[in-house]
Amino acid sequence: MKVAAECYIEGVSAREVSKIFSLFGVETITSTQVSNMSKKLDEGFEPWRNRDLGEFPYLMLNASYEKLRVAGIVRDVTVLIAVGIDRESNRRILGVSVALKDAELHWRVYLDGLVH
Repeated sequence: MKVAAECYIEGVSAREVSKIFSLFGVETITSTQVSNMSKKLDEGFEPWRNRDLGEFPYLMLNASYEKLRVAGIVRDVTVLIAVGIDRESNRRILGVSVALKDAELHWRVYLDGLVH
């Protein structure tokens, strides 16, 4: 399942996932099986996405730039990351989002989604 999770995060196509699994001795994996694994991962992330964030006196915002396949085309995207720092200096990832640009509008929508 870890390999499936990595493929999911990287946006690897079902065909490429089949090739990767063959490296581990899994002869055939169908696109339906890949979709089912992706659905299970989505379901697993849903509670994390909707959890109560709590209170953090400090907030760090960061953006990194990655390549992502969107509708069969590789595009540059911005990964927006919010990290909360509590009173004991512990860091906690509050959320992650992908946007097509590092623009104020994308940050505003992303941060508004964190607080609701």
